[in-house]
Amino acid sequence: MKNLAARDQLKNHLASQFHSGMSLMNYGVLWNLDHTIPVSFARDNLKALCHYSNIQPMLVTENSSKCADLGLPQGM
Repeated sequence: MKNLAARDQLKNHLASQFHSGMSLMNYGVLWNLDHTIPVSFARDNLKALCHYSNIQPMLVTENSSKCADLGLPQGM
């Protein structure tokens, strides 16, 4: 029962961030999952970075060009 609640929580979290045209039905085609703070940045707490609150839907084309970048200026 707990897993179903977690799955619904993730679905609601993602759906609240959908851009035009995104839906659960076109996951993997139009959009995929992106970690807001990249998992590659994990030092000690990988579990926290895998939490649903660190996941967002992102267009496939945008996500493939992101490459574990936070969008911060160089050197930050």
